[in-house]
Amino acid sequence: PALYLAQAELRGPDGGVLDRMARRTGALAVQGDAGGLRLGGDPLRLMAVRVTNHERDLPGRFRELVPGGANSVEVHGELLRSTWLDQADELGLPLVVVPRCVGRTNKGNPTPAIAATQRAQDIRLVEHTAHHPSPVLWATEGQTAASQKKRPGLPKVLWTEGLLTDPLDRPVSQHDVPARVQRIDASRPGAPAQDSCLREGCGGAWITEVTWRGPAVPQMWSIMATRTQDALTRGRALGVVIPTPRRSDKADWAPAWAAVAKAAAMPAPDPGPFRASGVVALRGGVPGASVFVEAAGHPTVGTVLDSQGAGSVRVWHDGAARVRMGAASFPVTVESGSWQGWMETSRPVVVDLSAG
Repeated sequence: PALYLAQAELRGPDGGVLDRMARRTGALAVQGDAGGLRLGGDPLRLMAVRVTNHERDLPGRFRELVPGGANSVEVHGELLRSTWLDQADELGLPLVVVPRCVGRTNKGNPTPAIAATQRAQDIRLVEHTAHHPSPVLWATEGQTAASQKKRPGLPKVLWTEGLLTDPLDRPVSQHDVPARVQRIDASRPGAPAQDSCLREGCGGAWITEVTWRGPAVPQMWSIMATRTQDALTRGRALGVVIPTPRRSDKADWAPAWAAVAKAAAMPAPDPGPFRASGVVALRGGVPGASVFVEAAGHPTVGTVLDSQGAGSVRVWHDGAARVRMGAASFPVTVESGSWQGWMETSRPVVVDLSAG
């Protein structure tokens, strides 16, 4: 969706401004039904590749994944980097977010303390993404209606309760979308796919998650792709979640999964162009000093200078701004950059802080 700068002011009885805030956000409407997901009324079909937070360059990593048919990213069980959220927003890149990993609750009897901790973690994850439009689906995992019957001590819908506090009301898989999650361990050729659902009588489209739980072997990615494509022919594909390929696997991974994406009619991502944030590059400052960038209609943003007295600040703004370091003030003109093919071109304005 398009990005907007939402602004609010709190005024006193005399009309004076008591507080002011501005936040970049987006208009988001995601619905789930038996036919799958819809974003703004249009069908949303996702081929998500898992990317973990140790990756530093989300757009660069996604650019490597596009030849294999990826059109979205899954972030698994952790807080998202704020830079990732901003970049995904600018790129219109959908994110599928898995809440805190639930393995602890699936082994043994979960304690009330563990249940409370996980719920609190999920609420924190929701709050962290509350104003960003790019996360489009909370993907639950590991719990089924059958498992609830086998483990009476397992809290019902444990890791969806916190997700239901989402102010943007993004769907929770298996809760708001009556879909099965179909898990395939491609390292076990004879093992059937495991269907799981949080409620009885699930129907509709499938979310297929493929894994490889054994040592790597030649043609591993081709085997996973073949198993996934076979599974997709037996149901309506809502989406596919794929493990993160190593960069050395690209020659095998990309052609195998591109064929799956084509057969499942997964839409290709939009390469742009898109608007990017403006960049203020800071030089010659005092190491460890706090520097702020102020612009009309934009929340104040800042950074702490590194050991060389340098740093950078990104702002969703075009036009006049002001850089402040202590009592020193520097007028600047910020110009937004652009994204094309998931590569950013920026025109940073350089500020020499030693001149103040």
